[in-house]
Amino acid sequence: AKARTSRNRSARGPASKTAATVRLNSESKTELLRRAAALDIEGHSTMSKPQLVRAIKSAPAGSD
Repeated sequence: AKARTSRNRSARGPASKTAATVRLNSESKTELLRRAAALDIEGHSTMSKPQLVRAIKSAPAGSD
């Protein structure tokens, strides 16, 4: 088996998480709903926790 290079280990794939994602995932759904409401994210009240995390992350910069 070939040893992994540092390039392979640092490559971002779909499963990699940013610090912001990890931080948001650690918040409760209630906290995420409050944050989404403050950001005026449309439809936030019917979103799942993963949907809230994605919506908050994609909100305009400086919002998280």
